[in-house]
Amino acid sequence: MEKPSSQLFDPVAMASLAFLAVLVYLACLLVRFGRNLQRAKKADPTPQAVLVLGGEVERELEAARFMQQPENAKLHMWVSSGHLQPYNEVWTPIADRMHVDWRGVCTVTNFSTLQQDISQHGVNHIYIITSQYHMRRAEWVAFCIMTLGAGIRVTPHAINDPVYVPEHTKRRETNFRVARDVLRCFVWLLMGVKFSVVLRHLLPERWGRSVNYQKENRERRDREAEQALAAQPSPTPSAASSQH
Repeated sequence: MEKPSSQLFDPVAMASLAFLAVLVYLACLLVRFGRNLQRAKKADPTPQAVLVLGGEVERELEAARFMQQPENAKLHMWVSSGHLQPYNEVWTPIADRMHVDWRGVCTVTNFSTLQQDISQHGVNHIYIITSQYHMRRAEWVAFCIMTLGAGIRVTPHAINDPVYVPEHTKRRETNFRVARDVLRCFVWLLMGVKFSVVLRHLLPERWGRSVNYQKENRERRDREAEQALAAQPSPTPSAASSQH
């Protein structure tokens, strides 16, 4: 005689098994995070690579100067969604050591899209280059995604805030934004969820407005990048001749 379906699929038993599976999964993640923390503590004391976060072109200009210093001559550099094209003359002296990536659309995805790429190069310690006002949030995100997620140690290298960055932009770097991005990092670490995909399917109108805003914002930043490059002093004849 067959058992009733209610006996075959006991809701309490199924819920208990699901809860147990979640506990086991979280325990495994905690073990992984602990191991990655230990790996980061044992990482090389000197960074082996540089990650530049897109936002203002000054970050890339500073990175180009930073990479040409003698002590950084062997470092590789990743630029996440910057302004300057890979063939720009700014990058010429370090063209063989740089990697440009355009997948990042925010601070969290600046790191999450490049975590695997940087890890696969055997890097366990990186510099983070971004603006001073943005560095606190960037450090928290880097700790979650790079350190907890991949065992990569992070050293900040902040640049002075560009003069054209409005004060209201700096004031937006609140504790709420830091906590929000940390939460997004843990959701990504736990489930690999990309919030842009969720937004695109659940709220298509808001997604469309976001895409248009990003396009307009990138066009504005490109104009600012051109102005900043044009304002750079040209090398003197003596300096140019000394380079040959």
